Amino acid sequence: MAAIDVTAFCAGIGNVDRDLREMALFDLQRALQGPVVRLDGPNAKVIVDCLLRCFSTEEPHREVRNSAVQVVPHLLLVCSEKEQNRLSAFLCNCATSQRAQFGEKGYSEISDSAAFALKKCCELMSERARAHVEDWQRLAPLARNITGLLVSKLQESSVNISRDNMYDCISTLIYPFGRIYMCDVGIVITRIALSDISSKAQFRRRAIQCLSLASPLLDENAFDELRGAAFSAVRRGSGCGIEFLAYLQLCEAMVKHCHWRIVSVAPKALEALIAQMEKHITEVGAVAGALDDEEVGVCDAMARVINLLVSKFPTELSSIHMDVFRLCTHLVKFVQNAYGDASKDDESAESGDCGQDVFEDEDMTWKVREWAVRLFSTLVEVSPHSGEFIRRWECACLFALHDHEEVQLVSFELLCKLLGRAGAYNEILPTLPFRDLLISLLKCLGGPKAKTAAGAAKVLRLLCASHGRMVSRECVRLQSVLEGVLTSHSGGVSPLYVEFLLLAFQVLETMLAEGVEAHLMAPVLGSILGVMENPVTGSSIKVFLSYMETVAGAARVIGVPYNECCLQLLLSLNERNTTDAELDCAINKAVEQCFFLLAPSLSVEYIRVYMYRLVRATQVYPSTIGLLGALTSRSTTSLLSAEQVEQLCDDIDKHDCLGQREILRIVQKSLAVGLALSTKTREKVLNFVLLNVLSGKDYQLLQVGLEALVEACRMYPDFSERVGETALHILWDVLHTAALATSASFYGDVVRSAVPLVQVLCEQCSAGYVADLLEAVLLHISSSPQPEADVNLLEGIARCDGVLDKVAAFFKSETSLFFLCLGTVGQYQVLTEECRDKLVSQLTCTGSERDSYLSLLSVGRAGSNVSNESLVSLLMERATSEAQNRAVFWRGVREVAVFCPTRHADSCFHNASFRQKIVQHVLEGLVDDNVDAAAALLSSLTLYSVEDVVAAVASHLEETSEECATVTCIVAVRHALAIVSGGSLSPAFAAVVEKSLLLLKRTASVRVRLATLQLFSGLILSNSDLLFSSAIRDNVFPSVLAELLEDPTLLLTVDLGGYVHRNDRGFEVRKQAFDCIASLLCNSQCSRGVAALKYYGRHEELTRCLVHACGPQEKGETDLTLCNHARLLLVQLLRLVPRTLPQDSTFASLHVKLKAALEAKHDFSTADGAKKRTSLKHALYCVMRITELPPFSHSPLFQSLLFTALQSPLLPDSLRELS
Repeated sequence: MAAIDVTAFCAGIGNVDRDLREMALFDLQRALQGPVVRLDGPNAKVIVDCLLRCFSTEEPHREVRNSAVQVVPHLLLVCSEKEQNRLSAFLCNCATSQRAQFGEKGYSEISDSAAFALKKCCELMSERARAHVEDWQRLAPLARNITGLLVSKLQESSVNISRDNMYDCISTLIYPFGRIYMCDVGIVITRIALSDISSKAQFRRRAIQCLSLASPLLDENAFDELRGAAFSAVRRGSGCGIEFLAYLQLCEAMVKHCHWRIVSVAPKALEALIAQMEKHITEVGAVAGALDDEEVGVCDAMARVINLLVSKFPTELSSIHMDVFRLCTHLVKFVQNAYGDASKDDESAESGDCGQDVFEDEDMTWKVREWAVRLFSTLVEVSPHSGEFIRRWECACLFALHDHEEVQLVSFELLCKLLGRAGAYNEILPTLPFRDLLISLLKCLGGPKAKTAAGAAKVLRLLCASHGRMVSRECVRLQSVLEGVLTSHSGGVSPLYVEFLLLAFQVLETMLAEGVEAHLMAPVLGSILGVMENPVTGSSIKVFLSYMETVAGAARVIGVPYNECCLQLLLSLNERNTTDAELDCAINKAVEQCFFLLAPSLSVEYIRVYMYRLVRATQVYPSTIGLLGALTSRSTTSLLSAEQVEQLCDDIDKHDCLGQREILRIVQKSLAVGLALSTKTREKVLNFVLLNVLSGKDYQLLQVGLEALVEACRMYPDFSERVGETALHILWDVLHTAALATSASFYGDVVRSAVPLVQVLCEQCSAGYVADLLEAVLLHISSSPQPEADVNLLEGIARCDGVLDKVAAFFKSETSLFFLCLGTVGQYQVLTEECRDKLVSQLTCTGSERDSYLSLLSVGRAGSNVSNESLVSLLMERATSEAQNRAVFWRGVREVAVFCPTRHADSCFHNASFRQKIVQHVLEGLVDDNVDAAAALLSSLTLYSVEDVVAAVASHLEETSEECATVTCIVAVRHALAIVSGGSLSPAFAAVVEKSLLLLKRTASVRVRLATLQLFSGLILSNSDLLFSSAIRDNVFPSVLAELLEDPTLLLTVDLGGYVHRNDRGFEVRKQAFDCIASLLCNSQCSRGVAALKYYGRHEELTRCLVHACGPQEKGETDLTLCNHARLLLVQLLRLVPRTLPQDSTFASLHVKLKAALEAKHDFSTADGAKKRTSLKHALYCVMRITELPPFSHSPLFQSLLFTALQSPLLPDSLRELS
């Protein structure tokens, strides 16, 4: 912590030497910028006093005063509140001193310095408040005081000195702090600023900026006054141009920042603006060049406001859209009046100048035409009459393509928007001849202006994508222009290069799709390949790779030499020395894709040379090994010779782990397709696996190495004994280490890669070796930390004779492992009746949860063997006869059902009558304890047939059905929905889901309501189209909202004399309802969820329910957990559905609940202190977040709540933990 020597500072600042005073200020600034403590007490007062003297006539030197200006902001942040107020008040008074205003000697400079220091203070406060909530909390009262001081100075109409700085300071503080105090000073700021706008031109811009920032936070009275003044001036159209422009800017700010507050005046405002625009254009349009800068600014502002109004109120102003369209058609032709002779412009356009050198720099009429196109573009986007407008647009768009560069750019945007609409060209642009449009775009493409050429390229790309057949008819014209621009911008230096390259690819793709002749495609493909041979940027390469399939398809159609050139180019790109790993990976994938697309058209000799070049490249470019591995893995024949594989194995030590994996994959694939490798190569692979793979910790490399050994053993039986002697004893230690170091799922993959090795050794080695191998496997399983994964090793040896006896003898004292191994062997062998009885009986044995899991796993594995189907029958028999253990046996049946689909297509579960029998038995003897097990079993049957389960549960989804059966069926439907999630639901299944959800009623039992809400939550997470069912919208969602409120019939209260005991049987139902809303709101982060929420509607009703649950006041929610949940959900809802305006009573109720939560006296030391602390944090978070949103942001009630929250020490923690 930097120390501040107050004595030394006072001595330095009081020295007569100017340099020493500056040095004292510099040292103080450096100390204040370090990690200092807050300055309190007399030290702060002394330092502040010394600094304030720098802003008086006692300090004659400007340089010292400038140094003080730099120190003041940092001092303000660390001193006490009292000194902060004193310092800020002094600066404010000094900045507005009357003596400076009257020009007394020296005071003007002091006033400017004080004003600048105050502005820097406000900027630093704003910066710190945005970065740290603790600083925001600490500085908010100071910001409030500074704003109050500045407003009081602004009220003095005679004070003009530093008035613009005062506006700047107020504006700077509005964003981080304004919502705390704006309701207090907003009306005063509004009146002062409006007065300055009308009478003091020099402060107009700053006043408008201040009102623009403050408008969303003004209370209703202040905003009404601002809105009335601005829009009344617009309707009158009175005053000079600059003053009228100021009111237009005010209107623009209000439409942009708080358009929901001007909806009532929007229609009249739009009509007035249209009339004013037509008046201005009519008055000045007859004379060339009559639009001066002032008139252009006014027209530009009017057009911006009109555009904003049309876009913000598409429905409310739809009746005026035709008037806006007429204005557009009038404005877009304004060039004819401005230039007097339209024929000259037409001649220039026909000559191909495309607006270049036609429109003089001093002419500003193009701005009018630019806004005409922008307005029309907005109308096309939002108006319900857009189709009619497009039909009546005539050829204005074509005319605009030959206009000023800025008009051309907005015309290109409009064309992109129009061409993005579905339909034929004649429907989209009925009055614009296609050939004329194409010629105009090609002229723009070849023009000298970069932005124009880029815009034309984008339109042409979209034109090719949406109307390829029409473009293909003009392919000769398009090809010649495109070839020229690609050649002129080759090398990747020009920023237009990527745009032109994208267009070339799109043209090539269009030609390929429309079946254009090969000789017409060849020049385009040749141009692309030609420019890509030059040094290009990474972005150009990525564009080229993204269209690789198109390039390869065209090369295949055209044939030699383009197919070979394409592969050569890709290989040269692969050999580039780049540090971009992502780009290298993309190049490798492109070569792989292109190679197999072009392989049928390539000669055998070329493929041999190409592979030779790739093998050679691996020695210089290690990343090439990944490409080589990908090519060999996809090929059904050997692309490499035995010598090339041997060369790769010789260099394996030179590669990193990724490269070593690829080489081992190449070896494995080469052996799999029958390539004969030499003994030297096989020994090299074995030694590498022994020394590097099995001794390392790279388990992915271990998997690949084992796979390579398996293929070598299969192809060379004599090699099997060599592997068994050297590798297996090391493998057990490696697997044991991996079981401790990796996750269960990944370790399962490692074990499964070792199973084929065990199997091939059993097939090719002697009986004695197999017996030793079995004992080693069982020993490894017995000591494994993850036996459920290691037991899969038995799959490689389970078919051998005598396995069951050896397993029984080995695991005499370890029952759970015995049954696990028994079940695994049972997947491949027929179990005796005694073994099946033991497996079933083991399910009922009491033990740990892990033992129960292993027992179920063993039953599932053994039952998945078709030869052991009697095991399933035994489970069903025990389930129907033993009511006490029925749930356990049903879980066993389910485990078998889950295992069977992956193994046997002819298992008993594929029999429809057998499945019906299971369903019948499950639903007949239901009791409460069996619901979850029975539902899980029913849902597992959907793996075989969804229709059977649907038909079975449908009859039990009636209001008159037994409660237990109904709950079971609903839970089964939820499990089945999770199984089929991600795919579209069949109509029958969707009907059952909907029928289940319709059971959600207040008259239903608690269990049915709870199960139905859980199903609805599962439906939300499944993202199914069923979310948009009208039945769910009209019946289910309202019922979910009803469950957010307490059900009085489920609430029992008992007065125990001084203490009231509450027994709330509906708590779980209510909690699940809140979880449903949470799932919906969280799922609404994606566009699909937003659509579902908007489709359901009832936002005000949902808001009322959440507000009701925000606190116990007014008979609201009493559980603190649900209160906290409701506050968070309310914030999410108001963010996702802005301006969900609650009714007045709801608005007031929320204020009452949050105020009570903030003002309650909490004793956090009691037993429930932690809960109370959490509840207060949620209340603080809710207040902070909703006051950022309308209508709370401009409500005096909630601004007072915000100021209360500001005083809480828990505020920073609440924002950090809950954001």
